Amino acid sequence: MERKEKALENLKSLRWGVVFLTLFLVSLIEVYFYLRGATLIEHLIDFGIAIILILVITEFTFRKITACQSEILQKESSLKQLLSSLNNLTPTTPLSEAMKISVKKATEAINGDAGCIGTFDKKTKQIVYLYAYNLPQNLTQHLSPKNGLVSEVIKEEKGVVVNDYPNHPKRVKEFAKAGVKTLVIAPIISREGCLGAIGIMRFTNEPFSESDLEIVQAVANLNAFLFENARFFEKWQNEMHRKESIARKALIDIENERKLLAAEIHDTILQSLIALKQRVIIAKRKLHKGKEKSCLEELSNLTEEAITTVHSLLSRTTFPLLEDLGLKQAIHALADSLFKNGSPKVKIEVEEFPELDDLKEVNIFRITQEALQNIRQHAYANNVSLTLRKVNGHIELIVEDDGKGFRFDPEFLSLKNHPGLLMIKERVQLIGGEVKITSQKNKGTKIKALIPIK
Repeated sequence: MERKEKALENLKSLRWGVVFLTLFLVSLIEVYFYLRGATLIEHLIDFGIAIILILVITEFTFRKITACQSEILQKESSLKQLLSSLNNLTPTTPLSEAMKISVKKATEAINGDAGCIGTFDKKTKQIVYLYAYNLPQNLTQHLSPKNGLVSEVIKEEKGVVVNDYPNHPKRVKEFAKAGVKTLVIAPIISREGCLGAIGIMRFTNEPFSESDLEIVQAVANLNAFLFENARFFEKWQNEMHRKESIARKALIDIENERKLLAAEIHDTILQSLIALKQRVIIAKRKLHKGKEKSCLEELSNLTEEAITTVHSLLSRTTFPLLEDLGLKQAIHALADSLFKNGSPKVKIEVEEFPELDDLKEVNIFRITQEALQNIRQHAYANNVSLTLRKVNGHIELIVEDDGKGFRFDPEFLSLKNHPGLLMIKERVQLIGGEVKITSQKNKGTKIKALIPIK
């Protein structure tokens, strides 16, 4: 913008310079006529011819100035459009789309006819042209010369303007035959070195200028940033996929361990407790003394409590109905088992999700289970609502109660303060979802999770 203002100011100054020059020439002619002692008719004829010549020169100069001014304003408009288009590119814009947009807009900004972006493959030492705009199909196969202009620009890391391409020693014959007359090439330079180049061409003899090269170089610099960003994003995605894979395997291993542990508890501890209870019952029948019978009665009650506790732990560790009946029926059965006496009142709306994979199904059930367990143990609620539905390719889980609530700060969610909520948050994140937990004292708690189906 500063260069444009300076150029326009120079043009204005040039206009005034032409006006003063015209007045100065008229004054010289007047002096010449005066010294020559010309007649009035000769004076008028000579003066008229001088005025006509001066007017012609002035008109020609003004037209040139107007054309220059129009070109400057046109380039300013093109640059604004270019910047507006490129500003819409974000770090999440796919690299191929960003490259196509940038080469198209760069071509339009400097009134080119066609353009392309070539990247340098360090392994093969070849230039690979992936992105072209308005380039004839028969030329794309000739876009990879080893010793052409593009190779030179990449090697030297310096842009070039070629306004006589058909006669250039490093021309590509097929391009010259196709009618390429002028060419501007700028290198794409990043912190890792030169990644490639962007070239804009014309099929007319209209020359490119150094300012055109500067515009193309600015686009090339943006492309360097986009390339670096794409590579960083690719590495980040690979790392996230690796961590997600590890997390998924860990969740599968945990569920398998839960099943094995449940089986071990059922086959050993639970069976031993049941056998112990049977023996206590038999002993009670044989004894008639009050004191010994009272002790056995107490032992029987303790054994019954232990069996109930083990059953409860088993139900939290494994839930056979999930495998047998599916997620919807398992959630209904879970709610029935946790709130047997009808308090609090539970409203459940659950849809079917046949496309859901086993890992997500298990985790959604575990998240729901933990949320309902928290309500049972801590909320003292009168009403509970549970909604599980499909929303725009995601599963939305909402568990809400009107219990006592608490002062909740998501920044301080920890194993010590809120182990259940922390487990919910981690499980949701491990399967690619998001969770929002809100709670106010005496106003209840709301857990809202959004999990992608695929």
